[in-house]
Amino acid sequence: MRITGTQYSLSKKQGILELTYQGRSVDKFEYIGKTVREMTDEIWRSLKLKGTVVNKDNLQATIQELFPNIRRHGPLK
Repeated sequence: MRITGTQYSLSKKQGILELTYQGRSVDKFEYIGKTVREMTDEIWRSLKLKGTVVNKDNLQATIQELFPNIRRHGPLK
């Protein structure tokens, strides 16, 4: 799923979220047991280090689309 306003995409794999840039894997994040907010902060920091500015609310919405029926403050499965 593409992150709004960037050339980066997020995809959900077995136990990880994979951040890709133009089809190439850039970073991987384990999501088991973490909340949507914690994942948003981790990915936002990674993008910031790469020089990409993204709105946290848009990033959080993108992550929530990858996990349908998940509560905002509940653990990801």
